Amino acid sequence: MSLKVINFIFVNPITPLITLFLFILILLSFTPIFKNFLKRRLTLAKAKTSMAYAIVITIINLVFCALLSFYFGLGVNVILYEINNIYELGLEHTLLVLFDLNKVDNPLYFLALLFLLTVYPALISFVRMFFLNVYFDRVMVNIHLKNGEIIKDRFIVNPNIDGGLMVGDTYGKSAENKTLIPKANIEMITFNRVGYSFGEKRRKVNIINPNHISEEEHNEIIRKWRSSHKPKHSNF
Repeated sequence: MSLKVINFIFVNPITPLITLFLFILILLSFTPIFKNFLKRRLTLAKAKTSMAYAIVITIINLVFCALLSFYFGLGVNVILYEINNIYELGLEHTLLVLFDLNKVDNPLYFLALLFLLTVYPALISFVRMFFLNVYFDRVMVNIHLKNGEIIKDRFIVNPNIDGGLMVGDTYGKSAENKTLIPKANIEMITFNRVGYSFGEKRRKVNIINPNHISEEEHNEIIRKWRSSHKPKHSNF
């Protein structure tokens, strides 16, 4: 019964077209026009509208990944099934054919398997690239030196090089204006989480280390939190 349901859902002329259509939508999301449209809907629209679009986009990508994974598995199984029949291996499961591939002398089968093993992760990577394009996080640091100087809003390039901390103006190994700061000169480091959406930096969100704040700072944080969470309407 379950096999019939699977065949009905996947093995038909419509589902492959749906998979292709979803893949085209994902590709279009990298174009400037589509990117600007998504940016307006996901970052500039009202919260409910942004959430609705985010849910739809997530569903599209998840459905595409599920369909692509099924067809990848189906393709590999078809190839292994043909090898089992043509070479009369007499194996009950196609998975066992993998252990007898040394008996196969036709390179076309290996090329077909290599093609699937190359194309599948490449197509899946488009989904990952899409989500990274929509939003990703980086952490910036403020470095408090023992001489009272503060080096603000830098990215850690290498946390341990020659007994020092290497920071830069941008993230990644190819960061700009890299500076090596001896760890012996560092008094304290504070962190800020910075979000990037469609290549643009969004507002910073402080990551607070409770070991590095005074009682006065703690009370101020509590006061701000309480004032921001006051109910707009009250019956009292």
